Amino acid sequence: PSGKVFVWGCSRNGELGFGDVASRTTPHVMPTPNNLPFSDMALGANHVLAVNKRGELYGWGKNSRGQLGLAYSTRAELKPVLVASGSHADVVRVATGGYAYEYQGHTVAVTAAGKVFVWGWNAFGQLGLGSVDMGIPSPTRLFALENPNAVVSMAAGQYNTLVATSRKAKPGHLFTWGPNYNGQLGHKFLELGPITAPSKVESMKGTQIAQVSMGYSHCLALGVDGTAYS
Repeated sequence: PSGKVFVWGCSRNGELGFGDVASRTTPHVMPTPNNLPFSDMALGANHVLAVNKRGELYGWGKNSRGQLGLAYSTRAELKPVLVASGSHADVVRVATGGYAYEYQGHTVAVTAAGKVFVWGWNAFGQLGLGSVDMGIPSPTRLFALENPNAVVSMAAGQYNTLVATSRKAKPGHLFTWGPNYNGQLGHKFLELGPITAPSKVESMKGTQIAQVSMGYSHCLALGVDGTAYS
């Protein structure tokens, strides 16, 4: 794969990464920092996070809630800005949420060493740090999902976060957190307040998950045997 990034559509907050706010109606190749190809990307409502093959994490677009992880808030970043360098983080995977409202957005990232970081909007405890607040603009360790767990797949929805883990190639656990008003966390109960720390989905215990995905307030999981769970 070439690793080229093709972008088009609205760029009111610099989401297309060209350094301007002009929309593009056809696919354009976006210039990447140092001409290095990206290996993973995640899109929020008005922001983007991407990892290149060096493990460097970049963010651009809206940053009013610190959703880019730059340790500060700005209206927007119109071009990719370095969030974490490979020598310090070596990020391999990133997921970001906040699809419906442009001032929202939270992110979870995993490094090659298995460290898990979260940042961004946290009004519903979606960062999993055990608290509720207006947000954290700097990458913060989420130790609950680290050793002996290894993150296999992760997803971020509007207000929720979903992570599948394994343990030495054996089935791990499926963790969810955030609000549960519509049963989107997969538990056998509806919680009035948000769940602010990773919580195991007991009905999925012993199931080896290959991939997870999350929408506005619903989840999907794909088992290694091809079985889909919803």
